[in-house]
Amino acid sequence: MTAAALPSHPVAATVARVREEVRAVARTPVWSMPPAELGEVLVAVTRLAAQVAQLQLRLLAQAERSGVGQDVGATSAANWVAVQTRTTRPAMHRAARLARQLDDAHADVDTALADGLINLDQAHVIVDAVDALPTDLVAADTISNAQAFLLREARDHDAKALRILGRRLLEVLDPAAADAEEARRLEHEEAEARAASSFTMADDGHGRCHGRFTVPSMHGSMLRKALEALANPTRHPDRHPDRREVLTRRRLGHAFMEYVSPAATTPSPPRVAAPRPSWSPWTWSP
Repeated sequence: MTAAALPSHPVAATVARVREEVRAVARTPVWSMPPAELGEVLVAVTRLAAQVAQLQLRLLAQAERSGVGQDVGATSAANWVAVQTRTTRPAMHRAARLARQLDDAHADVDTALADGLINLDQAHVIVDAVDALPTDLVAADTISNAQAFLLREARDHDAKALRILGRRLLEVLDPAAADAEEARRLEHEEAEARAASSFTMADDGHGRCHGRFTVPSMHGSMLRKALEALANPTRHPDRHPDRREVLTRRRLGHAFMEYVSPAATTPSPPRVAAPRPSWSPWTWSP
């Protein structure tokens, strides 16, 4: 590369230099490295990957603001980069979303990623967990404390464990707000379930009726409990001599019929034949 072709911006020059240096050792044998040094370098390279990811996100955020790719008809910088690098568009848009989040309100997470203290997956989890907090129920300092808490826990937990911790943030930092948010979430779920409730049935013309239904979980649980009680083999030992039999679809079907029309499915008491008289008018003789 000639002097005239060298990038002018420090970031561009650094990226070009690092790429050249990494390329220079790409084929260097590593079998002679002592295990201790090999482990140290492996950890360092992993942290370097996090730092490179942070730089990529920062560049991507600026590319979105600057309209990179618009001159060739790209609808966004993320789409343009996806085409140029043969990256899937969903993956690049996910990166662009994280870039905006770090640029807008997560400077501490951005700094930790730039220093290689956390990896990209951890950054995604921390940002999503903090952004999911209900801002109308918790104070700003609680949100800041939540982010600091997850950054501390990231030293000892991977992204999967952090995601679990992130779901319980409010319970740790603000139990009262956690209870209010849980109540609101349950109310919202119940309202959505009621809105989605449906029932359909049709007769097939051969003496059978088929149907489907969608009801809230609470009502479904109530129906199952009622049917299982009716299907209990101890209620009809003559029908189900083996009490260890599991609840089959057939038994639940019979229970549903009994649930809908108890009088029609309840077995009638057995008829007892009247005793035959010892005499008959046809055989009687004086």
